[in-house]
Amino acid sequence: MTQALLARGLAPERLVLVEYEPSFCNLLEKKFPGVRVVRGDAYRLHDTLANALDRPAAAFVSSLPLLTKNETARLSLLRQAFDLMSPEGRFVQFTYGVKSPIPAHLSAGLRFETQSLAPIWLNLPPARIFVYCRSGRHCEAERRPDMLARLLNKSRRFGNEFRDELEEARARFSTPDAPRPVSIKSRRF
Repeated sequence: MTQALLARGLAPERLVLVEYEPSFCNLLEKKFPGVRVVRGDAYRLHDTLANALDRPAAAFVSSLPLLTKNETARLSLLRQAFDLMSPEGRFVQFTYGVKSPIPAHLSAGLRFETQSLAPIWLNLPPARIFVYCRSGRHCEAERRPDMLARLLNKSRRFGNEFRDELEEARARFSTPDAPRPVSIKSRRF
């Protein structure tokens, strides 16, 4: 994730990475010079980032396994992140769940909105990105039509190739006396 943010043009000095495992902290410092690495518990953001931020954060980007934590811990993390962010800040969560890790019925009480981006089907297992922002703020994440179009085309091509492979396999395994396999209708993805 750090590499992708840097490749997108984010200046290394603007990134603060939170990592609990000391050896992974060392690896991150070597791999990403100029990026600040803070050893600490991401679920205790106030304590972990107490001396690391000189101004409110613009955003939090997380790949924490939120679904392995109870609802209280997930909500606490989001509250802490909002407390440490500027009013326009966003909390971006990469997750393997189909539903938001922060239940929608709680959004009104916390006064935040959720935007979910399309599933990333080429990731195994498929992943999803959720963007949380304060209510009343523009929560739309930047969408890259070229990326979405490429993904759609790859999905269609994969579907067609899979259908063709299945037809070939059926033809190879069917005997002359066996009934012909049922044809698979082409579907658009």
